[in-house]
Amino acid sequence: MTAKLIRGEDVELSPEEMIENKVVSGDLSSQQAEDVEIKDSELKDIFLSNGSFPRCSLVKTRIVKVDLSNTELDEVFIKNVNIENSRLTGSLFTNGVIQRSQIKNSKCELACFRSSRIKNVIWENCLLKEADLQGTELKNVTFRNCDLRSVDLSQSSFNNVDLRGSEIKGAAIELANFNQTIVDTAQAIYLASVTGLTVEDL
Repeated sequence: MTAKLIRGEDVELSPEEMIENKVVSGDLSSQQAEDVEIKDSELKDIFLSNGSFPRCSLVKTRIVKVDLSNTELDEVFIKNVNIENSRLTGSLFTNGVIQRSQIKNSKCELACFRSSRIKNVIWENCLLKEADLQGTELKNVTFRNCDLRSVDLSQSSFNNVDLRGSEIKGAAIELANFNQTIVDTAQAIYLASVTGLTVEDL
């Protein structure tokens, strides 16, 4: 375990820095760096809030108990990443790519994923209330037991998206863009009510 950053030290992420095969912890809040690459590493118990890391790349990395709230990650590339028990509140992931990843037990309310491509991703037990996913491309995505209340999913494309078990009241969803989307009975009744569709048995 090399390059371990202990909270309280004066540490920085440099532009175009490559972090590989490392365990990183500590306080890196309010820092700025472009084109940072993190691969085959673990970020744990780290503060990265209020920072700016455009075009950051995260590959084959585990993120546990990390505070990324109000951090700018425009055009981020995320692949084969597990995010657990972390805080992404108010962060910007606009125009990003998220692939083959899992996000569990994390707070993502008010986060912005606008115009991002999200493919083969599982969100589980996450708070996404009032998050912005406008114009996103969602393919093979599962939202399992998530809070999606008042999420903006307008102008987004759905391809094999599973919403079962999640709360979707108040979400901005355009049914015309659904393609192979799975909902549970309660969600179907809600969607019918907001689209003016009447469901009655003979």
